[in-house]
Amino acid sequence: MVPAGAKARGEFTAVVPDERLEFTWGWVGNPNIPPGSTMVSIDLIDDGDGTLLTLTHRNLPADEAPLHREGWQAWLSELGPVAAGEG
Repeated sequence: MVPAGAKARGEFTAVVPDERLEFTWGWVGNPNIPPGSTMVSIDLIDDGDGTLLTLTHRNLPADEAPLHREGWQAWLSELGPVAAGEG
């Protein structure tokens, strides 16, 4: 998971309400993935009674991708209960 004290930084590059967020992303003080070096896109698609969320993280170094996939999956698993008012 995220090391204690780690800070991520980036800037929004696209915001389409109820549809899409896009932002640059990186770790402060990490030369392998510095702030602004990667791009995260989050697409929201109406799926009847719910919303389908697709997250894409581009430009990660190949050796870092599995760790970030695991991290995003862990954080996204928290999203459902929070969105439902349970968290």
